[in-house]
Amino acid sequence: GVMGITHLQAQELFNIGNLYYQINADGASVTLVGPVDVAEATGELTIPSTISYGGNDYAVTRIGKNAFISCGNLTGLLTIPNTVTCLGENAFLGCSGLTELDLGDALDTIGSAAFYGCKGFTGSLTIPNSVKSMETAAFYGCTGFTGALTIGNGLERIEKAAFYRCSGFSSLD
Repeated sequence: GVMGITHLQAQELFNIGNLYYQINADGASVTLVGPVDVAEATGELTIPSTISYGGNDYAVTRIGKNAFISCGNLTGLLTIPNTVTCLGENAFLGCSGLTELDLGDALDTIGSAAFYGCKGFTGSLTIPNSVKSMETAAFYGCTGFTGALTIGNGLERIEKAAFYRCSGFSSLD
């Protein structure tokens, strides 16, 4: 289960259940690095807003690069908690079983290809006002959406192919 996280060897990883975390440089928050065992990453994923480790509480502020890449057995609603400011590149790439996305209101950056190929999403998508940057191919190939696409007024940058090969949105706000 450590494939794709070898670039983090220098910093200590610890797990709570099937999720690996790493303490950020600020010493007060953590990055959710990914599942310990991809095969066990099934069903609905609950990303906590805070975790306790070694007697301390940490806010979960980042979803790491490649965190849940190709975890196709994740299903249902994905809720990004209101503590997360950054979704790393490829964070949920190929997670085609996810059906609903709730982005937290602290989110600042949606990394490149963060939801690339997540073709199971249905309904509408709201990009919160907090989001300033949507990187390349963030929602590339997310073909299942059927409702409104609402983009918050904080967006400063939307990179190429962010919604490439997306179809089905009923309206754009």
